Amino acid sequence: MQKYLARLFTLALLTLFLSGCNTTLPKHKIHHKILGDQNYQQPEKVLLLPFDVAVYELTSGGQKEEVGTWTESARKHIDDALMNDSHNMSGFRFMRMPDLTGEEQQAVDQHLSLFDVLAGNVIIYTRFPSAAWAHKTRKFDYTLGPGLSFLREKTGADTAFIIYAEDTISSSGRMAAFIFAAAFGVAIPMGNSFMVGSLVDLKTGDILWIDYNVDLGSSTLREREDVTILMNSLLKQYPGTEAYKNLPE
Repeated sequence: MQKYLARLFTLALLTLFLSGCNTTLPKHKIHHKILGDQNYQQPEKVLLLPFDVAVYELTSGGQKEEVGTWTESARKHIDDALMNDSHNMSGFRFMRMPDLTGEEQQAVDQHLSLFDVLAGNVIIYTRFPSAAWAHKTRKFDYTLGPGLSFLREKTGADTAFIIYAEDTISSSGRMAAFIFAAAFGVAIPMGNSFMVGSLVDLKTGDILWIDYNVDLGSSTLREREDVTILMNSLLKQYPGTEAYKNLPE
């Protein structure tokens, strides 16, 4: 699934650099059934689905090479932040996945792969929509379908949370190349961190809320404190309904 992480990250950077094209549209997206429900209640039980994370070293030649020990540290930090800090950030209390049969695990994997693709489309097409996609900015109705409803029955949770994260850290050779290039007025990409998170209705598969953040080098997933900062930045917009109330027609 990590090949989709790279795609999501590229799309997120594109939206970041093009953010001046349309500043009226909120970055986070909310399903229209929440926007239209004055009595919407924040979910009490949120099931944390298996998440993907990768930490890369960016070589002097611009190649990304995953570092297993860095990825494992990042995974532990994200899990710790979600299970122990998230209530302070958003009010969520996460539940861990139950034991699954082989068939159930396959269904989870398939829906996570589908989410990868949908999330990429959400990030780019609803942030800077063409005429064909403009209606999605106001009636956001992306869904994974009801194929994960069995998790609701097994856990009692109505909502699931999906998070992906990627970190790219420049090697010492890359940093030296950056300094050398800068002396001639040439900029080259350096390190960055990226997260995308989403709440999903387990009964219907509807994507209830989705947001992402990009940090261009000041934070790293290898540090527990930085992960908390990045996670807080990701979740602080939830649910963010106010941002949709006064959008121009």
